[in-house]
This record gives sequence, structure tokens and C-alpha cells, in this order.
Amino acid sequence: MRLWHKDLIKVLPRQQLLSQYRECIAIISKINKVGNPQHALVNKIMDFPAYHFYSYTYMVVKEMRLRGYKVKD
Repeated sequence: MRLWHKDLIKVLPRQQLLSQYRECIAIISKINKVGNPQHALVNKIMDFPAYHFYSYTYMVVKEMRLRGYKVKD
């Protein structure tokens, strides 16, 4: 699980942007199930307020919509 820097979201190629969305969904799912992802590349998320990750996920969704991709809410 890897998250790209927020400044790169708008320049990510299609496949990487869609993968980033899937990563966000997977992280959210894992947090909802066990409370902590316990993954070396994602554990830093837990060091910050939840709204930071929410904002990041929103940025990914917003970019997907700008490109005309349909995103389920």
C-alpha cells in the first residue's frame, strides 16, 4: 500500500490514479475492521488526525471526477 504525495495526484496517469483510489478504499476498510492497518507503508496515517486522510481521499475522488470518471459515493 502506497500513497502518492498530494501534489502528484493531479498528474498521475489514469491507472495510478485509479489504483490510488483503490488503496484509499482498502485502508479505510482495514481501519474499520481492525482499527489499525498494521502495514509498514501505511502506519504513518495513524499519526495524523483522521480528517487528513479524509481530505486526501477527497482529493483523489475530486481528480477522478474532473477527468470524467464515475465514482460511487
